[in-house]
Amino acid sequence: MLLSVIIPTFNCNETLERTIWDLFAITACKVEIIIIDDGSKKESLEILHKIESIESRNIVIKVLYNQHQGVSFSRNCGIRYSNGDYITFVDDDDRINSQAYNDLIYYAIKNPNLDVISASINVKEKHSEKIFEQQKINKILLSTLHADIDEFDSVEYPMGPYGKFFLRKMLMANNIVFPEDMFNGEDMVFNWNVLLHCQKLLLIEEQIYTYINDGLSKQSLMHSFFPDLNENNKSFFNNICKVVKTTSLSEVENIQLTKYWKVRLTITNILRQYSVSLEETSQYVAEVALIKQITADFNMKKYILEKLTIDQRVLLNIIVNSPVPLIIPQVKFVKSLKSLKKILRRSKNVEI
Repeated sequence: MLLSVIIPTFNCNETLERTIWDLFAITACKVEIIIIDDGSKKESLEILHKIESIESRNIVIKVLYNQHQGVSFSRNCGIRYSNGDYITFVDDDDRINSQAYNDLIYYAIKNPNLDVISASINVKEKHSEKIFEQQKINKILLSTLHADIDEFDSVEYPMGPYGKFFLRKMLMANNIVFPEDMFNGEDMVFNWNVLLHCQKLLLIEEQIYTYINDGLSKQSLMHSFFPDLNENNKSFFNNICKVVKTTSLSEVENIQLTKYWKVRLTITNILRQYSVSLEETSQYVAEVALIKQITADFNMKKYILEKLTIDQRVLLNIIVNSPVPLIIPQVKFVKSLKSLKKILRRSKNVEI
């Protein structure tokens, strides 16, 4: 078996070398590491040339070079140039549990017809090491959409591409790629398309991946201004509507779920775009009015609140109960409190 590990990178530092050495501890099969650089500075290119020169009998390293095309484009390049039986994705600044990867390789070799192997510490014990077919996979899909599914929790199949092995021929046969017109939510769209085409899926309860928050990580989306976020979320919402229509939900459930996502994405626009730079006042006012209109229905508001996180509920209540001129100041205050809380309670490692 050959495993292709795809790593998009931009202005990498010593953390990429650390990630590579983690991968070198994988011994259960041959490994192809494909690093896609997206227009890094000279210092980072020197690190990449150093990594590219590493020789190993069991591991081959390839470095591809793009010019500021984005992470989705880079991952899609990795998929196209991969040769592995399975593909997995890793970020350039995180750690992997190489023994857990060896375990997943063992399952892949033992069950060669698996389309996806997904590992997370959030998998229920009764679901771990179980192979699920289409009917159950559809329920997993619904759980990730936050539909009312009791059998699976939404966190059992994490929506990032990490901690998963994807059968390459399944991706290629169904043209499953990351949407290149999106920079937020693209992982979810990719995984929904995977679940729509997956015939056999194995869940494993295991810690396979560790996100490192060591001060070298990227700036949070919440504190950055992206002028294209609204357009991104329109594309995201259109993808959600397409996926929801393929499910077994009734028309009423379909409407409820799409309204939930509409409200959730509009909250994201207010939190990450309008609270940073309010350039499109009329659009902001229209989106606030939309949220107020949807949540005017008591049952709809209750349905939405039950699915939101505590932080999202706080923001929704601010939007629903405050006059338009007072919403942004309150959202900014909540964001500052959240940032202070993170500083006071920051943990270096967050496991998934």
